[in-house]
Formats: sequence, structure tokens, C-alpha cells
Amino acid sequence: MQGFWQRVLNIFPQERGLALRLGLVFLGLFLAVAFWRNYVDSAFIKRYGVQEMPFMLLLNGLLTFAILGWLGRLGRRLDDVRLLSGFVLAYALMVLGLYFLAGRGVSAAYAVLFQLLYLQDSVLLVYLWNIASDRCDPRQGRRLFPLFTAAQVLGTVLGNFLTHPLQAAADPNLSLVLFGLAWLGLGLYLASGALGPAQAHAAPASAGQSMPWSRIPGLVRTYPVVRFLLVLGLVPNLLLPIFTYLFSVIANQAFANEADLMSFLGLFRGAMSLAIFVALAVASRLYSRLGLATASLAQPVCFSLVFAGLGLAFNIYLAALGQFTLRLVQQAIAGPVNKVLFGLVPTEAARWCRVFVRGTVVKIGVLLSSLVMMLLSEAPPRLLVAVALVLSAWWLAETWLFRRRYQHSLKQVIAAGLPDYDRLLPANAGYHLADPVEMEQPSPANEDSPAPPLDPAQALPFLDDPDLAVRVQAAQVFARSPDPRAIHRLLILLDDQEAARRAAIEALAAAGPAAQPLLTGALLLASPRVQRGILEVLRRAGLRDFDPLPFVGRQALAVYDRLAALAVLQRQGPSPSLALLATHLEQVNQRCLGLIFQALWVRHADMRLMYSALRTAQTAAVVELVESALSLELARYLVPLIDTIPLAAKVDKGRRLLPVRQPAGLVEALNQLAHAADPLTRALAAFAMGQYQPGPQWLPTAAALLFDDDQGVRWAATFAARRCTGREAPLPEAIAHMDKFKGLKIFAGLSLAEIMALVQLGRKVALDAGQVVLGADQPPADLYVIVEGRVGLYRGPADFGQAPMAELGAGDVLGAVGLFTQSPTRLWAVALEPGQALVIKGNELEEAMLLYPQIAVNLCRHLASRLQAAGLEQA
Repeated sequence: MQGFWQRVLNIFPQERGLALRLGLVFLGLFLAVAFWRNYVDSAFIKRYGVQEMPFMLLLNGLLTFAILGWLGRLGRRLDDVRLLSGFVLAYALMVLGLYFLAGRGVSAAYAVLFQLLYLQDSVLLVYLWNIASDRCDPRQGRRLFPLFTAAQVLGTVLGNFLTHPLQAAADPNLSLVLFGLAWLGLGLYLASGALGPAQAHAAPASAGQSMPWSRIPGLVRTYPVVRFLLVLGLVPNLLLPIFTYLFSVIANQAFANEADLMSFLGLFRGAMSLAIFVALAVASRLYSRLGLATASLAQPVCFSLVFAGLGLAFNIYLAALGQFTLRLVQQAIAGPVNKVLFGLVPTEAARWCRVFVRGTVVKIGVLLSSLVMMLLSEAPPRLLVAVALVLSAWWLAETWLFRRRYQHSLKQVIAAGLPDYDRLLPANAGYHLADPVEMEQPSPANEDSPAPPLDPAQALPFLDDPDLAVRVQAAQVFARSPDPRAIHRLLILLDDQEAARRAAIEALAAAGPAAQPLLTGALLLASPRVQRGILEVLRRAGLRDFDPLPFVGRQALAVYDRLAALAVLQRQGPSPSLALLATHLEQVNQRCLGLIFQALWVRHADMRLMYSALRTAQTAAVVELVESALSLELARYLVPLIDTIPLAAKVDKGRRLLPVRQPAGLVEALNQLAHAADPLTRALAAFAMGQYQPGPQWLPTAAALLFDDDQGVRWAATFAARRCTGREAPLPEAIAHMDKFKGLKIFAGLSLAEIMALVQLGRKVALDAGQVVLGADQPPADLYVIVEGRVGLYRGPADFGQAPMAELGAGDVLGAVGLFTQSPTRLWAVALEPGQALVIKGNELEEAMLLYPQIAVNLCRHLASRLQAAGLEQA
């Protein structure tokens, strides 16, 4: 059954309940509306007169304006589900009351029924789809909205086929009773809260529903998607009433009595809806293949062809074919596409746009269409066809314009609330997501070291000089005077200390195309840090012919492999070691995604923005832009990794694309991870073997890891080997430190691997109660990170026995102000109880902040909180 839900319907396990509940609501509402619509249309045409339709549509537009305005004001206090449930219940009671008037032959009842029918179309369009949109993000909408549309069409099919039996077996007016009872039950179901709350991404009910009309032109100029949605709200609703009127005129001429017309409408609409339901499975995939912007062309093209056909042959056959085609395109392609587009509106206009476009603009279109039909009521119907053709051509032109500006529209949505990276980053700025590296103390320039000569040939040997400053100066020579002989040595410097690395990037970028063969050849097998350097060189050198596909495919395979292992870990019981390993795998995958986006950044300038927006609420818009900006070969690897789908679905999609390893269970997963290239992954896998269900099944792997090149892996393997043979073993020191330090504020936002690198960089010192950690007038040298215990701050030794001026605890730092200002310490820091601190030398801290900028951000936050605590917020 799970395979049916996911593989056939594309519904994931956590979505089943929502999809089923919303699908039943769509099915029930539109089943009742279908046979009610056939009754109202046929009764109105034959008992009230088709010639009254333009005026009734005009009146309906005015009425809908008033009702939607009133509902909009109520919406500031009530959510959409409550509004819709109240509307449905009120409709049920009114239609039941109108049954008695229709039975007595009161002609005004048919005019009221006509108004109610077309009013509910507008209200359901706004509020029912708002409810669905609030419970699905745009990416879910691409999968679920076609299913809701299918439920709507299926309900319409059943309702239409019920029309003829109801008309033949009983009084046709009983359709009103059945409709009223059905909507009464559905209204009570909605009022019960069965649909659940809206998702976190949904705007609050009161947000953005009211906006001054003077702001609308500015929104239209600024956001192409708002302009296009206004066109989608206006033009189709100019054209649909015209087509409905023309169809009614043709149907009235073709059928002599009400019974025949009602039977025809029921059978024709039922057959049409059934054909649409069958075609929906194929047609709904069209926009997934073509993309939203291209698929949006289908509706204006279809309208243009239908009206062109009516201009040539004005008969019931062409009118029926036209209605079938328009309904198919509307429900299978245009409807779901338009619903998704509403999810891509910038936040400031999102809620307003949904209500204004789906309500006000729709009725403006209906009003204008009604006025046109009234003005041309004495003219031949073909004149209306000519007017409709002109409007269709305008719509087609607007859609083509939006298609060209679609990527720009997505970038506007994504960029909202994010920094302007094009302005923040100078042309030569680098971008990287730092991986942990071995950091050595930066060596100051040796005064006895000779300065590299300016001649490139003579500067070559100095690229290997042990002095950092000399290596930097030598690399700068090749930035001014590129030399192909230096490319290999400069490539080695990409894994050097940050100053040498930056100089090497400058020099390699200056080499241009001459460096590309060696750089692209080394890219696949280099370390992550070198890979980032190579990609930065390729981007800054403007080497747009770089093909990222091999690199992206290799990185994507590694990510999918880790996801498959992660899925196995998540199925196990609670375990600190498995949780630590799972966290690390997720962080490694994030770094790999950073590398993938950096590779794409070489050729696509928007990828920097895309990666940053992945951690915001605009993930759906990012995925849309990635799909539209990248080639199919690249997008198919990347989109499942960033899409908002469950982990199991990501793994399943990855296995269809790449030879992803699928571990059968925990033993296979941990053994797979124990042979990873990353030493921390190997160490954590060995730790999990010893901590979670230790046993002989792990001994072969643990024994092999005892000979690993990395000391941390060997420690973890020793722990696992002892535990698996029934002996006690202390926690591996590195893992114990990592687990302890990861909760400190100074390390917030850093990965486990980055924390490990920093912990190994510093030295751990024990603090005894009463020990002076820092003394006044002591020159700045080290940064102290308090790991355990409490430290008090005093003005002088005379105050040591008293309460401290301030008290610092685990996660706080000492010495940061002195390091940044290079001024002596003014206060005394004394340990109040036994504890532990991590001491990092000042020059090593500077190098660490270059590699891991998050440390600098955390230090700024720490110092700001200290200022705030001291009452110096304005400092």
C-alpha cells in the first residue's frame, strides 16, 4: 500500500492524512455543485431566458465584490477554514429554502440560484485553494495540487452523471435538496477542524489582506509575478463569460426544451469531466517536464485556438470541443500551475495577492466581460469572438513576457530578506564553506629570509620556502606575472595557511585558461579545501567553459550514499553515538552541497544566492529556480537533494539516477561508514560500534581500524574493540571533548568536524578554585574558553574574598577584548570552583577566524551580550 501512495500518487507517508482529507473535501463539494449547476443552468436558460445572462453576470460581479469584501474583513479575525465552513453552511440552508420557492414556480428563485451558483465559484476559488495552499508549500503543491484537481474533476464526473437519473426519476427540483444536505454535512466537517492547522510558512489570517490601491502599480512594476497573476486573474475571466454566453446561445438554439437541455448538459459535462479525469494523469505531468513558465503558455494558446475555431464555424460541435479543451487545459495544467505561482509571490504581497487576485480582479474581469456583452448584445455573436481573439493575443504576449522574466521573479522572492551579495562581495572576493583543516601557528616573516625577486623564474623556488611570508610574496609575483611553470606549485599552496592560499588563488586566477587543464584534472580527487580553492579560481578567471557535471555527479553520489546510511541510522533506537554520527553525516552533506553550488557558481552567477536561501523559508522558490536555470542533466542530480521531500524519497530518487549503495541494516551501514574517506566519519562509526549494541559482529572492522593513519580513529577503534569483547573502556578523548564542546556558545553554528579542529588547535587546562586565570596589566596573548566551572571578575586582589563584579560560566570567553584591542587586561579573573578551559593563542585565533568566520560572529555576539549586561548598549 505504501508503494501505491508514494510511487503511483506521489504522496509521502506524512502527507497521506492531509491529502485524503482535502481530497474528500474537493470531491464532495464539487460532486454536489455539478448536478446543482446543471439544474441551475438549464432552469435559468429555459425558465428565465438566456438573453438575461449578461445582465445577471454584471449583477453577480457587483454582488461578489460586496461578499468578498465582507469576507475579507471577517478574515482579519477568522481563518480561512472557519470562513469557508460558515459560507458552506449558509449556502446549504439558503438552497434548501429556495427549493420551496422553486416548487411554487417563483421565477425570481432562478435568478437567485444563478447568483448563488456563480458567487460560490468565486468563493471556492479563493478560500478552498487558500486552505490547500496554507497546508502545502509550493513544492508539495506541484505534487498534491494535481491530485486535488483530480478529486475535483472526479466529483464533477459523478455529479454530472447523476444529473440524468435524478431528472428522469424524480422532480428535478430535488437536486436542490440533495445539494443542500450534502453541503450541510461538508460544512459541519470543515467546522470540526478536521483539516488541521496551516503550515508554518502560511501567512497569518490578518496579514496582508488590506493594501492601498496606490501601492498596486508599484508592486506590478517591481514584481513580474504579481503582474502576471493580475493578468491571470483578469483576462481568463474576461474570456470565460464570453465563451459561456456563446456556448449557452448555441445550446439554446440546439435544444428545444429544458429536459433535453438538462440531460445534454449532464451527459456532456460528465463525459467531458471523465475524459479530463483520464487525461489528467498524463497532462498534469506536462508542466513538471516543461517548467511552470513554459506550461503557462498552454491556456492562452488554447483560448486563441478555440475562439479562432468559433470564428470559422459557429455550431454546437465546435463549441463542445472548445469547452472540453478549455476545461482540460484549465484543470490539468493551468489550475495547478497558477496555484503554485501564488506560492512564489514575495512575502509582502503574498496574502493580499491571493485574496485580491482571486477575488477582486476575477470579478473585475467578469464585470468588464458583462459590460462588453451588454454593449454588443445587438451585434452578431461573431463580433464577440473577434473581441475575445484580441484579448487572447494580449494574454499570450503577457505570458511570453513572464516566461522570459520567470527566473528574475524567482530571484526576487528568494532575495527578500537576504543580503545583496553582489554588493557585499567585491569582484575578487572568495566564497567557501570551510572544512576542518590542520591549522598551524602562522609564522611571522623572518627578517633573515630573502625577499623573492620580481623575476618569475627566480621566484619559483620560493613557493616552497618554509617561511609563510616568503611563500605569500612569491605567489604574489605570479599574480602580477603569470608563469605556467608555477601552476603546479601554486596548486599545492591551495592547502596551505590562509594567507598563502589566498595569494595562490590570486596567482592561479591570473594564469587564466593556461591553468584550467591542471585545475580541472585535480578537482575530482583533491581535498575539499583544495576543491573550494580550485572552484574559486575557475570562477574568478571567468572560465565559463568549465563543465561542472562530472564534479556534481561525483559529489551527489557521495551525498546520496550518506543519505542511505543516515536513513538506516534513523530507524534505530535512541543512542548518543548514533545521534552524533547522524549529525556529522548531515553536516558533511551540507558541505558537499556547498561545493556543488560553488561549482555551479562558476557558470551561474545566481548560485551564491541560491545556496544562502536554502536555509530560509524560500526553499521552494530555490528549487524552482534551480530547475529552470540548470540543464536537465545537472538539475536531476541536485533537485532531490534540496527539495522538501522525506529522506526515504531522496534516497529512492538517488538510486534511480546513480549507483547508490543501499545498506541492508545497521551492520552494513556502519561498516560502510567505517571505510569513509573522512577520518571523523570513521572514528564516529567505530565509536557507534562500541557504544550501541557492542558485539562480535563489529570486531573485524574495529580490528582493521586499529591500524588507521588517524590517531583519533585508532582511539575510537580501541574503544570499540574492548567493548565488543566485553571489557570496559573509557570514552575516546577526542569524542568526549567534541561532545562536551559542541554545546558551548562560542562554537554555535560550527560542525562537529570544525569543533574537533578547533579543540585540537587549543590546549586544555585545569582550573583550581582560587586560581588566577588572568591578571590585571597582563599583555594580551590567549583566548580562554570556559568549558566547566565558574570564573569571577574582580577589580583587584583585595576584592577576591567578596562577590565578583561579574561571573562567567561554561561557554563564556576571557581575553577577547584584550586580543582585539591589543591592550592589557584591566580586571582579574579568578576560578570560583574547579573547572576546565580551552586556551587558544591569539595568532592562532586569527587564523581560525579566517577559516571559520562563524567564530568571529559568535565572539561579536558574546561581547555584545557582555556590553548589554554592563548597561553599555550604546557603546
